[in-house]
Amino acid sequence: MFVTAGATFVQICLRPGKAVSSARVASSTPAHWKMSGSEGFLGKNAVFAQTMLRVKDPAQSRRFYEALGLRFLTRFDFPELSFSLYFFALEDDITVPDESAPQPERAKWLFSRPYPTLELTHNWGSEKDPNFKYANGNTEPGKGYGHIGFLVDDLHASCAKVEKAGYTVSRKPGPFQNVGEIAFIRDPDDYWIELIQKSKPSAP
Repeated sequence: MFVTAGATFVQICLRPGKAVSSARVASSTPAHWKMSGSEGFLGKNAVFAQTMLRVKDPAQSRRFYEALGLRFLTRFDFPELSFSLYFFALEDDITVPDESAPQPERAKWLFSRPYPTLELTHNWGSEKDPNFKYANGNTEPGKGYGHIGFLVDDLHASCAKVEKAGYTVSRKPGPFQNVGEIAFIRDPDDYWIELIQKSKPSAP
């Protein structure tokens, strides 16, 4: 695995206009993924459930994200629409249903999880087109989506593992302004993934 078992899925970056907005969560403990305080439009028991990326080749993407440390949860196929969905999470959930279980049963299980998932969408046939490529959201035209991010125990060690496996570290580990150490890696579709050095707990 490129990141340790203690890694935390913490960030999704989107660009509203020219500004950058990041959604950060303090812990992967299920209770921390639920809304607190004011109910808002979603109600007080809403759960941050998923981030979706479109991928060209699901086999390549699965190898990458499992090597990163995420666990494959389940897959949904929609033959009439010619696409499939693949779900991953950092959680070590022992209740994951068998892949042979009926799709509605697996969907009911998935949509009761109290933690966030990464959803990869594969439109059938894209893997057979050598010229096919998704925009990663970080170049013009169409600059908007930014990246997902993970807190890691050892930023330098994680990046070394990524490079050893033949994947790209596009920003080497190092300080960013005054907020800590970060790095960026790329997945098989060239999506950006930020790795962030975990902060040490403050002394009591």
